[in-house]
Amino acid sequence: KQADSEQQHAATQRAELEAAKRARELHEMQFEAEQKNIDQQAALDRKKMAVQAALDAESHALKVAASERRLALQELEFSQKHKHQQLADERKVEYLRALKQEGVDMTAYLCSLNGVDTRKARDPMSPRCTVPCDDEVVTPR
Repeated sequence: KQADSEQQHAATQRAELEAAKRARELHEMQFEAEQKNIDQQAALDRKKMAVQAALDAESHALKVAASERRLALQELEFSQKHKHQQLADERKVEYLRALKQEGVDMTAYLCSLNGVDTRKARDPMSPRCTVPCDDEVVTPR
């Protein structure tokens, strides 16, 4: 009986040892799986950050390019407006020179509106022309 009892005790210990071994192996497998998941998630996060950084850089480059195009367009528009204004000013100067060459009194002409003297109707407190003039209509000669 003692031998049976020892064999039973030995079998129980082997069963307990085998169960503990399986539990340890299962725990190790779970730990390895968790570690692998953590590593994979970290790699995925790094890839996401790299892709986001590349997208941010590309977006910034596109915004800079758009700003540069807008600036170039504004410069072109300003240049065109400036040229247009210069041409208009040159035409005015040429017209006034032609009037002067025709013998028109430039002071009287510049103080008139379409050849009609406006000095009489103006407000004496805010004169447009500081040169005293007659009340006559100014016409080219």
